[in-house]
Amino acid sequence: MLKNSLLVLMSITLTLLLVEAGLRLTEYRYLLNPYIDFPDNYFVEDAELGVDMAANFPPREVRFQGPSFTTFTNRFGCFDYEQDPEDGYILIIGDSTTWGFAPLESKWTSLLGEMAGRQTLKCGVSGTGPAYQLAKARKVIEQSGKRPGMIIVLYDGNNDFNDDVVFPGYAMSHGQRVNTLKSLDLRTGVLERYTSAELEEKYAQYQSSQSATTIKGRLVQLMKRNSVLVTLLLKSLNDARQTADGKPVSPGPILQSRYGFYLWNVDTDTYPWVLSALEEHFSHVMALKELADHYNAPFILFSTYLEDSGLKGSFRARLAGELPYYLNVWDTIMEAADGRRAGWRYNGHWNILGNRLAAEAMYRYLREAGAL
Repeated sequence: MLKNSLLVLMSITLTLLLVEAGLRLTEYRYLLNPYIDFPDNYFVEDAELGVDMAANFPPREVRFQGPSFTTFTNRFGCFDYEQDPEDGYILIIGDSTTWGFAPLESKWTSLLGEMAGRQTLKCGVSGTGPAYQLAKARKVIEQSGKRPGMIIVLYDGNNDFNDDVVFPGYAMSHGQRVNTLKSLDLRTGVLERYTSAELEEKYAQYQSSQSATTIKGRLVQLMKRNSVLVTLLLKSLNDARQTADGKPVSPGPILQSRYGFYLWNVDTDTYPWVLSALEEHFSHVMALKELADHYNAPFILFSTYLEDSGLKGSFRARLAGELPYYLNVWDTIMEAADGRRAGWRYNGHWNILGNRLAAEAMYRYLREAGAL
């Protein structure tokens, strides 16, 4: 009996080890990585922006739920090569998709510059909206000492509205950029931020959670950090908890994380303040156009994930109606991908193919629209 039990146990163990080994040969292995692991001190405090990317940051590896790559910054605090700007350069602003979850030479910003034969300053900052991007653009232009010949913004139709509402929404804590949003009351729009003392307390709690004291606790943490199979099972359970009857769980009246719920999906009859916030958000986009107009430079807005329905649909129609150059590039990318995966499986940002298709679609649009 004991012998049979041991054989069964050995068989199960061997099967699990084989499954684990097989998973490590697939994209599932990236589940062991954090969503994004910025190098320490990649960001610094900034009087206007709250937090900005550090200037002249040396090359460091970035780990995320996809293939690792190297990041660095130039003297403008942009993930870009060091270069002396020329009059008429193209300034590219945006959030994480512009910053890029890919090597610099593979990003759409680099590819577009090569196709257009124009110098580009690639100054996207992850987790930001138009309000932040406007201040960042002004800062870069002033530091460059040269006039931009075009300003391109890649607008994220999921995140950017939330990012504007909580701006400035970051602080520095122990070398890392952290969110300062404590709560957003969806009934009123009243926002509360963490104090410095509260951020210190959260850091202490995080450190404590990483230091299991029991053998069982250490074993569980070891499996979570090193087993693709365990991580995949935990992800499946978490995904199941996030839905009810196959639909996303509706938010409570208090939002406690920046992306806990996209404000696009709020019932504006119940929470009418969102419409006023959306008007302010739209004004930030138009302020970016006014900045370009000041330099007599074309302003180009590309967008992603901005569906042609609901609150997003009306916002998209306004962009198309009031901007001289606008394209929801995601539609074009998906058509060109023709069933191929254009984003990383677990991170969601554009992969190498998605970046290339984006650059091609943008270049083609700029040529056909007469902007180049």
